[in-house]
Amino acid sequence: MKAFLIIALLIIVASSVNSATLSKQCGENEEFDKCGTACPVDCTNYMNQPIPCTRQCVPRCACKPGFVESATGKCILPSEC
Repeated sequence: MKAFLIIALLIIVASSVNSATLSKQCGENEEFDKCGTACPVDCTNYMNQPIPCTRQCVPRCACKPGFVESATGKCILPSEC
């Protein structure tokens, strides 16, 4: 039982460190979302919302409101697509 608690604690600490690391790596006009969408709004679909998507949590850097993902993965204004 003691070993299980130690392993569980290590997993919690490791996931917290990983989330903190990801949040520091987000680019311009992005913010870290620990439960982001698997289907981000991008230049190919921003005019056709909502799009069908699975309901899974994906920890990721996501574009801030008002921005969409470009083909290169950067967050830009829709007018720049």
